[in-house]
Amino acid sequence: MSKNYFHAIATMIGTVIGVGMFSIPFVAYKSGILVFLVMIIVLGFIQYYMHLMYAEIVLSTKKKHRVPGYVAQYLGPRYKKPALVIVLISANLAILSFIIIGGIFLSEIFSPAFGGSAFVYSFIMYIFSIALTYKGIKFIAKLEFAMTILLFVVIGIIFFAGLPHVDITNYTVISWKNILLPYGAVFMAIGGMTAIPTVCSLLSHKKSNIRSAIFWGTVIPMLITILFVLTIVGVSGASASADALAGLQGRLGSGVLIISLIFGLISVITSLVMFVEATKEIYWWDLGISKKHAWELSVGVPFVLFLFGINNLTSVVSLSGAVIGGVVSIIYILLILRVKAKPQQKSVIEIKINHGISFALFVLFVLGFVSVFEYVDLRTIALSSFVFFFYLYSLIRSDKNNTSIYQELLETGKQTSLVFVIIFFIVLSLGVFSVII
Repeated sequence: MSKNYFHAIATMIGTVIGVGMFSIPFVAYKSGILVFLVMIIVLGFIQYYMHLMYAEIVLSTKKKHRVPGYVAQYLGPRYKKPALVIVLISANLAILSFIIIGGIFLSEIFSPAFGGSAFVYSFIMYIFSIALTYKGIKFIAKLEFAMTILLFVVIGIIFFAGLPHVDITNYTVISWKNILLPYGAVFMAIGGMTAIPTVCSLLSHKKSNIRSAIFWGTVIPMLITILFVLTIVGVSGASASADALAGLQGRLGSGVLIISLIFGLISVITSLVMFVEATKEIYWWDLGISKKHAWELSVGVPFVLFLFGINNLTSVVSLSGAVIGGVVSIIYILLILRVKAKPQQKSVIEIKINHGISFALFVLFVLGFVSVFEYVDLRTIALSSFVFFFYLYSLIRSDKNNTSIYQELLETGKQTSLVFVIIFFIVLSLGVFSVII
C-alpha cells in the first residue's frame, strides 16, 4: 500500500476522533451503557454508508466542490444558498465545539501551575490552531498520520491504567429518561464527512483504495470510541464530566491524566485544523471568495460565537451533530439520487440506494433532529443566529467589491432561519400536545 493510503486513513481517523469522542462518556453514563453501544453500532453503520455516499458524489463530479457546490451542480442554483447556510452553520458549530473543549483541556494542564480561566486557554489554543491552517492538505495529512500513531499509544495507556479502577457498578444499563441523549454526540463523534474530499484527493492516483480507506477510517474510530467510553465510564461513574478527561481527576495517576489531556488537546487541534480547511474551501471553491478572505471567514465566525458566551459543550454538540448534521445528511441523500441519475463521470464507488432506503434514512434523521431539541438551550440558537446575521451584515457594509455574495448569504440565512423557527414551533406544539393528552 502507498504512503498516501495510510495518510488517507489517518486523515479520516484524525477528523473523526475529536470533540465528539470526548463528549460521549458523559451522555453514555446518563443514558445507560446499553443505549450507547446500540446507538454507536447502528449509527456507525449509517455513517459508513453516508461516507461512501459522499465519496461517490465527489468521484462522480469532474470539478472540485464542497456540499453547496454539489447542490448547485445537481439540484439547481436556487437550492445552493440554503444548503450553503446550513453547511456553514454546521461547520462553525463544529469549530466552536473544538474551541470550547480545547480550552478545557489546556486549562486542566496549565491552570494548576499558572492559573487562568478556560476562556483564556481557549483563546490561546485557537490562535495556535488557526496558524496551522496555512500549511495545506499535505501537511494536515502528515500531522494526522503522526497523531494516529500517538492515538493508539495513549488509548492503550488510558485503558491499561484505568482497567484496575473500573467499577462495574458505575455502569447503568439503560435510563429511559435520557435514552435519546447520546444521539447527537454519537452521530457527530463517528462522522468524518469533512475528510472525504481530502481522502479522495490523496488517493486520486489509486482510486480503488478509497473504499478500503473509508472503511478503516470509520471502523477504527468506532472501536476506539467504544473502548474509550467503557473505560472512562467504568472509572468515573457519576463523576463523568462533559469533556471526559477532567472526570478522571484523582482516579488515575497524574502522569496518565496529563498524557491523556495532552493527547485530547492535540487531537482536538488536528480536527479543528481540518474543519477550518473544509470551511475555507466552501467560501473559496463554492462562493468564489478570495483564499485569504475565505480563511478569515472560516476562523472568524466561530470565534465570535465563542466570545458571545456560547460555551455549553453538550448543547453545541447536540445542535451540530443531530440537528444540523441530520439536515446536512438529508442533503447528501437528495444529492446522491440526482448523481445516480446523471453522473458526470464514472465513480469507482457505487452504493446501493433506492427510495425505500432514502425514506428510512430521512425518517431517522428527522427523528434525531426532533429528539435532541430538549437538550439544546434556546440561548445557543438565538445567539448563534444573531452573531451569524450581524457578521454577514458587517461584511456587506465593509466590503465594497463583492457585496452581492454576502447579501445573498444574509437573505438566504433569513429564509433558512424562518424554516427552522417553523420546525421548532411544530416540535414545541407536538410536545405540548403530548403532555396534555
